[in-house]
Amino acid sequence: LLWSLLAALTAIVAVAAALAMVLSARTAGPIQALTRYTRELGRDLDAPTRRIAGSSEIVELCAAFNRLIDDLKRSRVHLVRASKLAAVGEMAARLAHEVRTPLGIIRSSAQLVDRQAGLDESGHEMMSFMINECDRMNQLVTGLLESARPREPVLAPADVHDIVHQVSDMLRERATARGVTLGWALNAAPSVIDCDRDQLLQVLLNVMLNGIQALGDGGRLQVSSWLDGADLCLAVDDDGPGIPPTRRDEILEPFVSDRAGGIGLGLSIVREIVIMHHGRLAIGDSPLGGARFTICLPRQARAAA
Repeated sequence: LLWSLLAALTAIVAVAAALAMVLSARTAGPIQALTRYTRELGRDLDAPTRRIAGSSEIVELCAAFNRLIDDLKRSRVHLVRASKLAAVGEMAARLAHEVRTPLGIIRSSAQLVDRQAGLDESGHEMMSFMINECDRMNQLVTGLLESARPREPVLAPADVHDIVHQVSDMLRERATARGVTLGWALNAAPSVIDCDRDQLLQVLLNVMLNGIQALGDGGRLQVSSWLDGADLCLAVDDDGPGIPPTRRDEILEPFVSDRAGGIGLGLSIVREIVIMHHGRLAIGDSPLGGARFTICLPRQARAAA
């Protein structure tokens, strides 16, 4: 009987030890894997997140950690963007004071000289160059000021299709000079939304101008509209080279431009205006073969188009 009891006790101890080792491996293994995972992300926050297999508690803990990492990444992006905008604000304030006043004097002087009767054709051409360059510099300063101090939109009913046609008329001469064909597929009905008309005009002007500048001779640019539930969506499509997925978020940041001579503020201003309208801005592939900019804004239409 004693030997039987000892054998049973030994068997029980062996089974208990085996179960303890199994349970320890199932618990300690995932914890060790989670520890290594946290150390890796501590060294490189941009490392891809992953899931750790194990008990429900370990899986939930890993999911919570991944959400925390995603929040940290978004916070870092917002901090970088805020620092850039702060730099833009400081630069804009200085440029507005230091550049605009002498620019206005130079432009007025050039206009006075241009009205002189004895000025030959070459002189008139030079004065025209000076006036145009002064206007261009003033537009750059204005763009810096608008990106640094975006004002709150003043909402009022406005017909989006009228704004599209107005912007198209403004850009028609430039598009013709570059051999770009403008087209429309405006299917939203009603097309009246509550928006800041001037800001929405600036959004379309920047996006369409960006598309025209990206196209070569014989290019095509099309503006489409449709209703998406409570939103009215606009899409600006082109058949140009397109925008790689890895660049689509980057080009919306201030001071990022693929165009020679550009300062990279047009699309960042577009994003800020769309956000202030509680809308959405997305960049994707166009059915025409190039890039597509999609802008969706709450419509709350008060009248039919």
